Amino acid sequence: MNSQPREHLFVTGAASGIGLCFAKEVVDRGGFCTLLDADREALEKLQLGPLATTVWGDASEPEDVEGALKKSAEIHGPFTGFFNNAGVLGSRNKIHEASSEDYTQILDVNLKSVWVCMKSEVGHCLASSPCAIVNNASVSGLRGSANYPLYAAAKHGVVGLTRSAALSYGELGIRVNAVASSVVRTNMTRREREQYGGSDEEDGRSNPLGRVASPEDVANAALWLLSEKATHITGHVLQIDGGQNA
Repeated sequence: MNSQPREHLFVTGAASGIGLCFAKEVVDRGGFCTLLDADREALEKLQLGPLATTVWGDASEPEDVEGALKKSAEIHGPFTGFFNNAGVLGSRNKIHEASSEDYTQILDVNLKSVWVCMKSEVGHCLASSPCAIVNNASVSGLRGSANYPLYAAAKHGVVGLTRSAALSYGELGIRVNAVASSVVRTNMTRREREQYGGSDEEDGRSNPLGRVASPEDVANAALWLLSEKATHITGHVLQIDGGQNA
């Protein structure tokens, strides 16, 4: 009898923050998790045990993504779900201040990586349907951003890809959803605070719940969308914003 857990999930941007919380939860409940991240040093410091496979690579590079998926499928068996989480705020430049380098970095990490990952993931889903994909968008994908227009543009693209893929692959048993958070308490936002000022307390006051999201808030929402408890949900963008957009 095969005692291998049915659950096998894949997550990008996995060496810290939301992605790492996601991976830890999967492993803690006995599932397999494959973690892809471009930060080799951070990956090498992780100690998640034999249920986790860490792979150094760029989520916007097709060879890196397909190599990671193939390697882990050979070790742990078919995937049951994918969380495309890699992201970066990038420089805080208005449209007229942004450079071509800003554009390339922000769009590659936040949007191209989702497209590249989904291209490979759909093939794996078709081989082991039913299957689910969750993309990490942002509330900036649902509205504009004065300080981060390129980030907002990329996240709008993630929302568009999510909804389009849900329409394309639903009849094949593949669900595609997105999570869209407001400010999350991560190293990325901490670095932004150090550079531009502000605080979690100030941002927390902008929503009815009075606090910013934790990485666990977003990771748990993504896990729920990937689970059997959400089998009739696809094409949905789940806002994790403390009621800010209400």
